Parts: sequence; C-alpha cells; structure tokens
Amino acid sequence: EFMITFANASAMDLLSRMESQLRGHDTWRSFSAGQIVGSRLDTFFAEEPLEFYRLKDVRTYPYTTRVKMAGYICEFRVSELQGSGTKAAYSIEWQPINERLEQEQRTKQLFAALENATTNTFLCDMDWNVLYANPRSFEVLAIMEPNLHKSDARWQSFRASEIAGKPLNWLFNDEPEELVRAGNTRMHPYKKVIKTGPCLCEVSITG
Repeated sequence: EFMITFANASAMDLLSRMESQLRGHDTWRSFSAGQIVGSRLDTFFAEEPLEFYRLKDVRTYPYTTRVKMAGYICEFRVSELQGSGTKAAYSIEWQPINERLEQEQRTKQLFAALENATTNTFLCDMDWNVLYANPRSFEVLAIMEPNLHKSDARWQSFRASEIAGKPLNWLFNDEPEELVRAGNTRMHPYKKVIKTGPCLCEVSITG
C-alpha cells in the first residue's frame, strides 16, 4: 500500500537536511523527517500527484521519474522486492539532483560554445587523453595532416579524424619537455609556441 516501513540512515540524514526548506512551502508545512517511517510514499509526490499514480503501475517497473519538492528536483526509482515467489515490498531509491542538473546545463552551454568557437580547442583528462575536440580542431588538423606525414616517419600513423580518445602527446612530439612543463599546474595558464612537425603551434593550456 506504499506505506514507508523503513528508511536507511542516508535517507533520514538527507531528509533532516531538507526539512527546513520543505517546511518553508505551504504544501510541506507539516512535514517532519522524523515521522517519515509510517507515512505513505505519496507524501513525496504532494506537488505532482499524477506521477504517484503512474508509479503505482507495476507494468512499468523498475520505474524512474523526477518530481519537484519545494525547490528540490528529486529522482525516484521504484522496484519490486520478491519474497517466496510473490511480491513482498517495494524498494524506493531517491535523491535530489539539482546540482547534477545544473552541472549538466553548464556542460551543455560549454560544449555549445566550443562547437561554434573559431579557435582550436581540446578538452583532456589529467592523463592528456583527448576527451573532446571541437569542429575547428578537426578542420585545421586535416589541413596539417599531409604536411605532418611528409615531414617525419614518426607522423605516418597520425590521423586527424582519430585524435579524440587518444593521448595528446603527439602535439609535443618534437618538444616532449614542453609536455612536462605543461603538466605542471603551477605554471598555468601555460602558453608557448612549439614545433609540431613542420608547423609552429601556439598552445595555451589552462587547468
């Protein structure tokens, strides 16, 4: 019947921290984290009761949804627990995802800006693996590729179209000591003109 019979320590701690903000809204005025065990799950769906009715449809399990809770956006995942071959209870995993959504939005905005940038830009992890290269990077490297191939045997395997997911070491083939300097975050922002095959490249790195 969706009566809450147990809440683990993590859930109770989180609800206690959320309580003051929840009680600041009319819908949640009487909410008490300490009384959550023994109450009904639809308490959490006070602002979006339709989602609670959707959640009750066992044909959709495991069911995942997001609901608003007094300024919080919480993600719920509901699964059935089986006992002796029959349905025994429901397991409800939930968490506020405001910070995650804000980070995802900032990431989308960053990538949108990079996609349209006129500068060649890479995003790398701490091991210099290229996680992302914007379209301008691929365009410029495609132009450089034939000249790199002609310049030295070390560049024969270089393919501009394959740089994503691979280490950026190739950019410093001719000046490996500069890669060491660039990896020292105390020197950031790092800015240097380096030799890359027959090309001179201005490199700017920010940690």
